[in-house]
Amino acid sequence: MHKEQVTGYVNDFMQMKPEDMCRSERLKKRLLDTVPEVDSERMRLVTEAYRQTEGEEIQIRRAKAFRYIVEHMTLRIMPDELIVGNNGRYIKGGVLYPENNVDWIENDLDMFEIRPQDPYRCTEQTKEEIRKCVPYWKQYRKTTRFLSMISAETKAVYDTGIYNAALPLNYGIGHTNASYGKVLNTGFKKMKEDIDRKLETVDMGNNPEQYEAFNFYQAAGICMEGAMNYCKRYGAYAEELAGQETDAARKKELEEISARCYYVSENPARDFKDACQLFFFAHVMQWIEEDGYSYCPGRFDQYMYPFYEKDVAAGKLTREEAVELVECLYVKFSEINQFVDTASAKYWAGDPTGQDLNVGGMDSAGNDVTNEMSYICLDAMEHIKVIQPNLSVCYHDKTPEKLRLRAAEVIKTGIGMPQNFNIEVAKDALMNRGVSLQDARNLCIIGCVELVVGEDSWGNGGAAWVTVPKMLELALNGGVSYYGKDKGKLIGVKTQDPRTFQSYEEVWNAFLTQMKYFIYHGAIIMNMADWIHGEMVPQPYLSSLMLNPLENGRDITRGGGRYNCLCPQAVGIVNVGDALSALKKLVFEEQVFTMSEMTDMLLNDFEGKENERQMLLNRAPKYGNDDDYVDAIVSEVGRAWCEEVAKYTIPRRKGVHSPGIYTVISNVPFGALVGALPSGRLAGFPLADGGLSPQVGSDKKGPSAVINSASKVDQRLASNGTLLNQRFHPSALEGDAGTRNLASLIKTYQQKGGYHIQFNVVSSKTLRDAQEHPEKYQDLLVRVAGYSAYFTSLAPEVQDNIIRRAEIGNF
Repeated sequence: MHKEQVTGYVNDFMQMKPEDMCRSERLKKRLLDTVPEVDSERMRLVTEAYRQTEGEEIQIRRAKAFRYIVEHMTLRIMPDELIVGNNGRYIKGGVLYPENNVDWIENDLDMFEIRPQDPYRCTEQTKEEIRKCVPYWKQYRKTTRFLSMISAETKAVYDTGIYNAALPLNYGIGHTNASYGKVLNTGFKKMKEDIDRKLETVDMGNNPEQYEAFNFYQAAGICMEGAMNYCKRYGAYAEELAGQETDAARKKELEEISARCYYVSENPARDFKDACQLFFFAHVMQWIEEDGYSYCPGRFDQYMYPFYEKDVAAGKLTREEAVELVECLYVKFSEINQFVDTASAKYWAGDPTGQDLNVGGMDSAGNDVTNEMSYICLDAMEHIKVIQPNLSVCYHDKTPEKLRLRAAEVIKTGIGMPQNFNIEVAKDALMNRGVSLQDARNLCIIGCVELVVGEDSWGNGGAAWVTVPKMLELALNGGVSYYGKDKGKLIGVKTQDPRTFQSYEEVWNAFLTQMKYFIYHGAIIMNMADWIHGEMVPQPYLSSLMLNPLENGRDITRGGGRYNCLCPQAVGIVNVGDALSALKKLVFEEQVFTMSEMTDMLLNDFEGKENERQMLLNRAPKYGNDDDYVDAIVSEVGRAWCEEVAKYTIPRRKGVHSPGIYTVISNVPFGALVGALPSGRLAGFPLADGGLSPQVGSDKKGPSAVINSASKVDQRLASNGTLLNQRFHPSALEGDAGTRNLASLIKTYQQKGGYHIQFNVVSSKTLRDAQEHPEKYQDLLVRVAGYSAYFTSLAPEVQDNIIRRAEIGNF
């Protein structure tokens, strides 16, 4: 074990003087000091490119647009940087992608600077450039095409917002992991030559269906040309800066950067430094092509370790130098922002990008593959403490205890990372959706908690977020909403008058009826949105980095991947379980309330019934306390959700629908849509966070009881992941004993069948002080959902939600 660190957040970085900082700390300081700014350059360039290619096939247009952007965009090399590459003009810039949906850009233009969550500076010059581009993109809105293709009934479901598909309709999709190993060991030039050879084999004369492959290979080749030119432009720019540099040490660094950029523009990596630079070029260009969440580094320790091992053995690289380079990469990850509309910012607060970097895990034969790079990645995050990458440790039965303890040490520092995944459960979940055992072992965590087969999947992990408690609300009022924008409207299936329910089974069946109705129409919504994205915004650059698309001549968005899925996430199954538990116990078993009385209380949000509400809160069993009565109901809700979602398929991509159970931060805005529940929860109050975390204030028996409750949910059915949050007071984890206790808690949960668990280690006192004095806590990281964010960047309601989470003082 490493020497014992101070547990929890230490407010020292912001007091450091620049002259006392190391290189990566200076890079971090600049990152924190940068105010996010809207960047219209890409919007202008993609508009120019599309105008030049009117009438050409869409894959070709997309490829030429990518090449045009990377050949004309502003490049950026900042002082102290060793790794270069950028997706826009500004650090943390709000880059715009009008090819998805220009409406939100136009509508939010005057809100960017004043919106409550994730504001961006936006100059008048930028606004004017945006306004000039907007009219052209009115013909290319994904939402317009989507609405023209769905029935009136499905549109009515879409309009309720219960199935929120904002991501795939307004933005890119992402949620994937490219074959970085292929890039590092092959290089862009050889990849282009391989594509050209594939193009030569296309025979449209005898097989007209190969027209798709003909266009795809042309597009992929164009993208490789653009990628090489992007790297060469950086080589020339670094050379230019070196010629102007007066500091001898920095001049030498710039000359080395220039030579490296020129070399990796065409060739595979020779050493670890080459590998870091070529990796980041390949990575950042995915964000230039499209603005999907979660383009993920994936199993970074696996494809980078051979370069590290060779260089160390040759005496070319020290471990300290490797840590510094990884820290520089972490800052570069954190410079990329995901710019979304004002409403969506409430769901994904803190500009998360979900660049999940995995360490640990197993190979296709089931052997442990932890290596020194695994520990370097943990060391780098412990020191630099930035919001990206989303660092994840992948555990299994053979994971060394050393890695478990080191991960626990890093968690104790209060940065909310690493998050912890059980690969034994994950591989079983993937096999449930048709993945082979060997491929399932080679899985990759992406985004927040989603899972795919690395290098060969198109997961669409954010296809929809679904407000499951609203379905229960409808079941308890005959399909009519009793709260929110649709209050008084029949927006679900007309089911029986709730006052006539005679048994718990009747309530359960009404709830299932509503759930099945919304899942059916949700499947249509997701399939249509997914099809439209492939038609309008194919991604030939990303496809060229994957394995299977080049084999079958099909874009990754059109079924080119070996494994394909669409993934809706259930929000609020814990709330449904708590509510059904209260009905079963206090209405049908103990007959404390009649259904008529319960219905009146719900319709009136417990007005004048506070004593009754307190009885529901305190007497009815609540999830999170290792109580089989309510835990069995939550488990059954989760099973019903997963099994119903899994019935549906993706016709075009020949894939499956893969259910998840997690919230990001949507539990706050979704809670605002849901009326009072029989559990005693008031209308509009945030839903349970995480996915499998208890409702705030419900867990009374400590962390072991929570993991026991969560482990009763069969998480192998949730093949797009589950999420469990816990928050400890730093004093609970002090010393070596605290480290061992935390590592043991994680291991115990995993042995019981838990998939994911993550931690905040910060006191409520510190968080409240940060609310009062944000200037003192600029680098205070917290775990929001499946990602970390700087606490002071979050809107007050999100901050309050984190503070309300149970603070565990001891085991």
